[in-house]
Amino acid sequence: MPAIWASLGDDPPGDVILRVAHRGSVATDLQSLSTPAGPLHLWAAHHDGSDHPGPGTLASSRNWIIFDGVLYNRAELDEWIGDARVDSDALRVLFLFERGDVEGFARLTGMFAFVIWDGEHKRLHAVRDRFGMKPLYVYWHGKGIAFASEMKQFFALPDSQSRLDHDACFDFLVSGLTDHGERTLFADVQRIPAGARLELDMNEWRPGAALPACRRWYELPPAGSLVLDEPSAAEGFRGLFMQAVSSQWRETGPRGLCLSGGLDSSAIAGVLALNHGDDALVTFKACFGDPVYDEPELLRSVLARCRGSSHVTHTGPLDPFRVMDRLVWHMDEPFGRASLAAQWMLFELAASHGIRATLDGQGADEQLCGYMSMVQEHRLFMAGESVADAHGDMSSRSSLQFHGHATGFGCFVSAWRERLNARFSRAIIGAKSLGELCRERMFHGDLPMMMRHNDRIGAAHGIQTHVPFMDHRLVEYSIALGNLHKLRGDETKLLLRRALHDVLPQALLDHRGKGSYSALEATWLRGEGRAALRSAVLDTVRDWTQLFSEAGIILALTPPAVDDKEQLMLLWRIACFGCWARRFDVSY
Repeated sequence: MPAIWASLGDDPPGDVILRVAHRGSVATDLQSLSTPAGPLHLWAAHHDGSDHPGPGTLASSRNWIIFDGVLYNRAELDEWIGDARVDSDALRVLFLFERGDVEGFARLTGMFAFVIWDGEHKRLHAVRDRFGMKPLYVYWHGKGIAFASEMKQFFALPDSQSRLDHDACFDFLVSGLTDHGERTLFADVQRIPAGARLELDMNEWRPGAALPACRRWYELPPAGSLVLDEPSAAEGFRGLFMQAVSSQWRETGPRGLCLSGGLDSSAIAGVLALNHGDDALVTFKACFGDPVYDEPELLRSVLARCRGSSHVTHTGPLDPFRVMDRLVWHMDEPFGRASLAAQWMLFELAASHGIRATLDGQGADEQLCGYMSMVQEHRLFMAGESVADAHGDMSSRSSLQFHGHATGFGCFVSAWRERLNARFSRAIIGAKSLGELCRERMFHGDLPMMMRHNDRIGAAHGIQTHVPFMDHRLVEYSIALGNLHKLRGDETKLLLRRALHDVLPQALLDHRGKGSYSALEATWLRGEGRAALRSAVLDTVRDWTQLFSEAGIILALTPPAVDDKEQLMLLWRIACFGCWARRFDVSY
């Protein structure tokens, strides 16, 4: 999990790498190159002896790369490249660039972020993988520009300021959303979007000038562009899924599987038991002391098919407050769900067992219609109704929920209430079919946030996270099927159930859904966590009088308002926002 840095301007202080020492870096390489726009500094931190070296050259000294990520199709690439000197993922990418410019990146299967300096043409390329599984940010300021793996690196620069981006703040506080666009909660920091690249021509661009727009290098196929009957579709899905699991399981180092108790992670467990039965499978499960969420019977039915060991961690109502400060530091932004504490504690447990890589089950819900909100919207599509609102295309929660919750705006000062109402009155027409909705959710809503959470929490504990459902070949197949084979009555993720019917326990195949984590969080915040929530929210209000109305907050903290689930989720976001703003010394 290398941490990368590229900057134009003054020499960067060593702290830009030290701030991400948690990514496990033990060696650094600094290269300073001359460009028409000024000195360019490339600084990569990496593991000694890993497959992820820092800046490297191939064929000439003119081109340099800094790289973070993992490629899963190395054998295929090496056969195509035919050069034994190309023996690392970074050099594989650089070779493709030198042979075919950015078009060669379509050959890559994996998760990655990198910056390439093209010394011949004097251009800088910043590129991010198809679904944003590896982070890459850009910080623009009057004296130059910088690229980094994590936003906290930028604030080690002299004279840097952590200022609040108001629009991104709106989206987080009201909807709990981050990662759905280029903006971050820091005003001068933007993310390179998933499947996009930023190119700077140093013959023309100069410090202080506006940045060119990011351009997409990857698009999913149109929904409905592939038509197959159910048996054929299930057979194709099965082959691609097994290929994805096997290619990611081959990564070196002690490995484990994160189990949720649901269909998706259990499907990974089933494939590993079927195709890699000689490997001892080490599993990790977050538990909450409630059978609705722990699902012990389903868990036992999955583990009965696997050879290995199982470990659980227990998360309670006060744990989110206990780990909040550490989480916001590693996340770089506040997070909208208190249950994220369970993932943090799960990786603490995995690290204590020496695990260095995990497989996780995210991504299936979005491409295969696994959320009940998607089922509800599909029923609207079938009834000939359209779903239109300002954030309906961004969240796994039903877009219907956003209407009628303007009462929560009373927590804000009057100037912000006016701006929020104006923002939410602008209707956006999103998807018009289930297939389009699945396609849209791959880039908007909860999934981009989950990919960042995976990377950051894993890196904080020295663990590389792998997500088989996000293999681009599998995603493209699922999305191209459009509406087909995803939903039948109340049976969601139909294609997955049919494709893996022989590797999943019957109890799990018959199971329909699991407990809502938002309901669990609301139970925490109404009960044992209520005093901690109240204290954290009031601390935030005192720090941010420009945003929050103390009278409105007091009303929101008083029954019956405080017992409403949506109100509690808003109060949690306010508390987490305050913790983040203090941790990063954010100004209005």
